[in-house]
Amino acid sequence: MQKDRFKLEQKYYLRAQDVDIKGEWMPSAIFVRMQEIAEDHATSVGAGRVDLVDKKGLGWVLTRMAVDMNSYPKIGQTIRVATWPLKPTRLIFLRQFQFSDMDGNILGMASSQWVLFDIGARTLKRTTVLGDYPYDPALPAVMEEPGKIILPAAMEKRKTRTVLYSDVDMNVHMNNTKYLNWICELFPSAMLEKQRLERIRINYIAEAYIDQQVDLYMQEEGGGWFVCGKTGDKTVFDAFVTWKG
Repeated sequence: MQKDRFKLEQKYYLRAQDVDIKGEWMPSAIFVRMQEIAEDHATSVGAGRVDLVDKKGLGWVLTRMAVDMNSYPKIGQTIRVATWPLKPTRLIFLRQFQFSDMDGNILGMASSQWVLFDIGARTLKRTTVLGDYPYDPALPAVMEEPGKIILPAAMEKRKTRTVLYSDVDMNVHMNNTKYLNWICELFPSAMLEKQRLERIRINYIAEAYIDQQVDLYMQEEGGGWFVCGKTGDKTVFDAFVTWKG
């Protein structure tokens, strides 16, 4: 593991739990790895769970994620995952990720937006509440910031999912990594056996809680697929994905 105050890089060995039916890194597992290394880096600079939740009543909330994959590593491979923050805005913390094989070939990259949430007051906090959050202006943005997803005017309802025990985290709402499984499972298995997600864009808009039903809508447009999850009239998440063979 390589670590400094501004950047964290970890080696990760892909096991059976990390891969899909092709034996390749599963999209939801990519999101798990990003979530965990982000937490590790935040902890190393005094902004982890114990520092925020236990001492200040604050929590990190992931609001947007964009991922571009060049190629997918397979089971048994060791890869490198790196993360570093960019300069925060008034309300948003920006974090970049990069995945590479042990020869230095870039497998993929990601850009994310996070906010700080006051758990008791249920309000957002300014980034300055953490003081001068450490970032290195010399570290590049490998991807542009994830933007708002503009959905097509008409989308087809494809499925209704119930948020189950295996979908939720310790806060009893759906974990951000699980939405990738829901998105992939909207496509036929024959497609999943042959194709891979190339671009993933997802906006997390509202929480979905255990036992809640979420209606999933989808529409092919703009060279990819738009996906939206709703509970009644409330949007839970929006996404846009493209596939490659």
